[in-house]
Amino acid sequence: METFGPPTWSGIWASFLEYSRTDVEIRKVDEGRPDFASMVTATDVVDPGVVFEDDRVKITAA
Repeated sequence: METFGPPTWSGIWASFLEYSRTDVEIRKVDEGRPDFASMVTATDVVDPGVVFEDDRVKITAA
């Protein structure tokens, strides 16, 4: 999943991953859950314009 946010968003995401690391590791072993850190990207949006676009949606930042 791609996520986008204002500058510092990627740092916030990295802090969340660090905060939840123990819980995630337990759930991977006990429940067979995947490591969601590898499933999510965090991108800081620093310039106005198109942030994401596909055949169904276009997202822009001001």
